[in-house]
Order: sequence, then structure tokens, then C-alpha cells
Amino acid sequence: MLYRLALAARARRRSLRGVWKECQRGRWPSPACRNERPAGAGGAVVPARRRPAWQRVGSAVLALLSGLVMVLSVGGYALTTWFNSGVGRLHLSLGGQGSPAPNAAVNWLLVGTDSRVGTGSAYGGTSLMAGQRSDTAILAHLAADGTTTMVSIPRDTLVAIPAYLDSRRQPHPAHPDKFNAALDLGGPQLVIATLASTFGVAVNHYAAVDLAGFTKLSDAVGGVVVCQKAFAGPAERGLDDVGHPYVSTNLNDPYSGWQGHVGDQTVRGAAALAFVWGVPRILDRASFLRGCARARAAPTVQPAVQG
Repeated sequence: MLYRLALAARARRRSLRGVWKECQRGRWPSPACRNERPAGAGGAVVPARRRPAWQRVGSAVLALLSGLVMVLSVGGYALTTWFNSGVGRLHLSLGGQGSPAPNAAVNWLLVGTDSRVGTGSAYGGTSLMAGQRSDTAILAHLAADGTTTMVSIPRDTLVAIPAYLDSRRQPHPAHPDKFNAALDLGGPQLVIATLASTFGVAVNHYAAVDLAGFTKLSDAVGGVVVCQKAFAGPAERGLDDVGHPYVSTNLNDPYSGWQGHVGDQTVRGAAALAFVWGVPRILDRASFLRGCARARAAPTVQPAVQG
């Protein structure tokens, strides 16, 4: 009788150990497999010991932080890609000056064109003014010590346009012309070549914005604060694009559509474009750039360019 009881107890222990091994192999998903361990001495089933609460909380926090890092990494990459996709890029030959040494001084050529592409019927559209000219050209020198010097090049400056190839690859000899004509004749490459041959300045980087892009730029920084003084010079008289005479001052310019007042004022969108297109253009554009730099330095400004 005792012998039969011993055999039965041994068989039960073997059965429980077999069940535990099967649970470890993932073959028994029952609650007993998850919550019990093999029988101890005497055949009693020992309950599984749970981890302390602080370990479970720590694991949950680590999992949450890992997920947050992944979301931020993917989101940052997507945001950078979205912004870069809205910037058109040109591969220009800059005469070996395109990649200066780290921390060295660099020269940027900043160009504002009068291209009507993307403006619809505004400003006369492309039917009135085809092509593009560099109405604004500013050479910005970024020194190694962190200072920046900007020089504006008047659009009507008479220069010697170097020999070039047009968009149809047809050759043209060098000839005198206005500086702003170089962009329409031979594109950005000819603008850089004209600047180098006229002033002996090498350009490391080139950036351009057209009329539609300029209005978006001023909106992106939330508007730009500019300051105007009372008009001191003679009024500008001329004919607009359709031959109508106009008389313009810095506070009232029918040609550009600008209407301003003495003192500070915030301009954005079409009003910002009218301001920099008005009289006197160079001084107003310098004022706009200073205001734009202040706006971008403000911590509350959020980029909102959509292109």
C-alpha cells in the first residue's frame, strides 16, 4: 500500500514538471502556466513571484521615453524634409569659391527678382512682364568674427556684362548694360560673373526670392516693423508699366501701391512688397532687412512658409 502511494506521488511530481517545461516553451498559455511554478518538495504548487512595483513603474517609464524619442526623431526628420522641399536649389559654378574653409568669411549674394511667376494677374502678370530681372541685389559679407556687412547694388548700375550663353546655348559677346539685366540674359551664373568682373568679389552662396516668395517671407515672420521719416527729397516722376504718368514719394507711391506714414509701422504680404518697391528703394529695403532680422530673432516668431 505504501509502495503504491509513493509511486503515485512521484508520477504527480513528474507530471507537474512536464507541464512547467511546456509552459516555458510557450505551448500552454493557460493561467496556470503564467501564475504557477513547478511543485516543490511534497508536491505543493509554488505561486510565481511578481516583480516589485517600482520595477514595473520603471519599465513603463523607460518604454514611454523610448517611444517619445522615436516620435521626436521621426517628426524632426519629417519637418526638416518638409522645409527643405519648399526651397528650390541651384547648382552653380562659383569658380571654386563655393566651399570656404570652416569658420572662414563668406559672401552671400541676395537677389530679389521681379518675376511674376506664381502671382496670377497681380502686378500685371507674366503677360505684361516676362522673364526676371534683379530689382534688388545685396552683397552680404559674413566675417569670421561674426559681423555682417551688406552692400546694395543699384539695379540701374551700368556694368560690362561678360560674354555668356543664353538659355538656348547661343553665345553672346560682352557688352555694357544695366546690372539687373544680367539675370534675364544669362541667369544667376551671369549675375555672379558680372559681379566678379565688375567689383572683383567672389561669391560663395546665392539666394533669390521672387514677388510671390517675398510676400510669403514677410508673412512667415509675422510682419516686419519698419520706420519711415518725412520725405526730404524731390518726388520721383515717371511712367508705369502701361505708360501712365505717376509722381511718387516715400509715403505715397502710386507706382508700387505703397501708402505709409511717418514713424513705425508693420508691413506684411502685399504691403511689404509695395514698401520695398517704393521710393527710395535702397533705403526702404535696408530698413526692411533690419526689421526682418529683428523679427526672426524674436522668440515668439514661428516659421509658417508654405510653398
